[in-house]
Amino acid sequence: MENNNLDIHHLIRECIRNNRKAQLKLYKQFSKNMYNTCLRMVKNTTTAEDIVQDAFLSAYRSLKDFRREVPFSVWLRRIVINKSLDHLRKQKNSILEYYEEIKDFPGATEAENDYDYKAMRKILVQHIKEEMMLLPDGYRVIFSLFYFEGYDHEEIGQILNISASSSRSQLTRAKQRIVRNINQKYN
Repeated sequence: MENNNLDIHHLIRECIRNNRKAQLKLYKQFSKNMYNTCLRMVKNTTTAEDIVQDAFLSAYRSLKDFRREVPFSVWLRRIVINKSLDHLRKQKNSILEYYEEIKDFPGATEAENDYDYKAMRKILVQHIKEEMMLLPDGYRVIFSLFYFEGYDHEEIGQILNISASSSRSQLTRAKQRIVRNINQKYN
């Protein structure tokens, strides 16, 4: 995503100067990934679009505070996640109960190079994504942060203001629900 850090930092400097073309370019470069992150959390396309727009506006206003200690995409994703969580909190007055650590879904084996295995894995991942969207908000947020955004339980705990063990337990429950639902549909 951030193939050329010089270009990103040049865009950021131009955005700070209120260069609308630079803001549009930055938006085009990162909006799709940020939208996908948000959609997995709020599961409504219109809401996700609005949140991403709001996140970019916040990012543009805060660019002067951006430090190069983390990649821009990580900094921006954090804004999107926080805006998504704010939306969910407002929607339900408080965000959710969470679950325990999820052990890997049926994962890579020696057969991973086998075409049939890869095809089946793709199908399973699609089913998991579909079931994830049916989870209650809290489960879905933790599941998404852990599996799709790559946060560990300590980071999730900090983001959501819960303990790492609470994140683990809620993630386990989310996984159990997904597995149970998939098994009920396909067995």
